[in-house]
Amino acid sequence: MPAPAAVATAKAIAKSAKTVVVASKLPQSIYIQRSKPVEKMVPGRFGSEKETTFVHWGRRYVIRGTAVPSGSHPKGYVAPTIKQGVALTYDIDAEWFAAWMEEHQDDEWVQGGLLYADPVENNVLAWAREHADVKSGLEPIDPEVLDDPDPSKKDPRLPRPMNAGVSLSNEEPQRAA
Repeated sequence: MPAPAAVATAKAIAKSAKTVVVASKLPQSIYIQRSKPVEKMVPGRFGSEKETTFVHWGRRYVIRGTAVPSGSHPKGYVAPTIKQGVALTYDIDAEWFAAWMEEHQDDEWVQGGLLYADPVENNVLAWAREHADVKSGLEPIDPEVLDDPDPSKKDPRLPRPMNAGVSLSNEEPQRAA
């Protein structure tokens, strides 16, 4: 499970650096913000009940994603910095990011190793090379592998026949002689 390692790394970095470069393998940009639990009374079936909700507080950062619009870009659009297949976001407060990673260690994008931070950009790019095969599940389907007979190259999101004897391809079935 990569989350504890990522959180431990973020904590260690926060002790040695003021800011970090965050790498994201997510296609979309995300807003990240710290949150704190708040208990409040809400009406329930049998009177008032205590409920814990999480309230956003403090600074909000935008972690850039790898997707860019096709065609002409919207007015005012600033393209993300993409290197080694990851989008880089610079100058995120290291201590703040370590605390955010700890709060969100159970989130899918942290668990899946889709976010990484380091104060040195070259370390982030080395991480990106090591994790080049990690997929977010939100990438476009590669049309080149649609007809590939090798099942290891097929995208697991593609439709599969319910019966192993049924094919989804357009080719003529081969009959036994």
